[in-house]
Amino acid sequence: MEYSIRNCPNCQKELPIPTGLEQCICMYCGENFIIEEQRQTEDLPVDFREMEQAYQHALGQVDSLVSNYTKLLSGFTRDGYRASFQEYVKLGENIMLPVNLYAKSSEAILNKVPRDVSEVLISTIEMNIESSKGLLSGNTKAKLIDQYRYFLAVYLVPMLIYLNLEISDVLVTQIMEDWRKKYPKYEFKKANYEELAAGFERKGFCYITSAVCDIMNKPDDCYELERLREFRDHYLMKSEEGKRLVEEYYVTAPRIVTYINLQTGSEMRYHQIWDRYLVPCLKDIERGHKEKCKRRYIKMVRQLRSELPFL
Repeated sequence: MEYSIRNCPNCQKELPIPTGLEQCICMYCGENFIIEEQRQTEDLPVDFREMEQAYQHALGQVDSLVSNYTKLLSGFTRDGYRASFQEYVKLGENIMLPVNLYAKSSEAILNKVPRDVSEVLISTIEMNIESSKGLLSGNTKAKLIDQYRYFLAVYLVPMLIYLNLEISDVLVTQIMEDWRKKYPKYEFKKANYEELAAGFERKGFCYITSAVCDIMNKPDDCYELERLREFRDHYLMKSEEGKRLVEEYYVTAPRIVTYINLQTGSEMRYHQIWDRYLVPCLKDIERGHKEKCKRRYIKMVRQLRSELPFL
């Protein structure tokens, strides 16, 4: 019996296919495919073979998208995010352009490529986490997973959306779904670069309160925000210590709010902040206890800052 060598369209492993067979099940992955729709490598146009080789090379570089995540997370600040994100976009573009070009070559390949890329990405993260298992306590391991979650949410997913490739949406969906399956306690919401960058443009001492009031459908000129703005302008900003506190808060608060917003339980968390910190702080202001309000607000910011998976 004569055979020809074909590649499984799912796992790409070589299969000896009897001549004349119209349908085959891959012995490696179980994929059922039609032989007539497969084309032997030697029959493919040169440009397609080059495209496939470029794709395989890019796939081998996908792990580099998360290799420098700690440095990039340290750049997620008011002054650093725009530059660090653009640097990351250049890296992502070099990898994703050949991936996108290959994915467009057929519908079958378009369906397969997001699975390939996501598998390499999530496997790389899992391997990095597991390789550190002996060095980490349970709590530290959870923090490491949370760091990767934050990185995916503020760099990798926004980068894919920013590139706006034909494969961007389906790849983002695949990555978020595979991440959820692997780490169900660490889901995150999708956000784009413009939204995240704009978050650093807000100013003042009411950043967290503004986020809470947004969730509670309170307008920007609501009573709570107006009282805290008065507290900022007429009390804190009258002293050098107060000015330093406002500036420190201005750097820290956007990261805190972004971290909360990207989590699935953000609304509940904001209500907790409202009840535990903001309502008592407003009562302090109403009673003329401004120094007490300052201490309470500082305590809130420090507590929320301690929950960040990175500093």
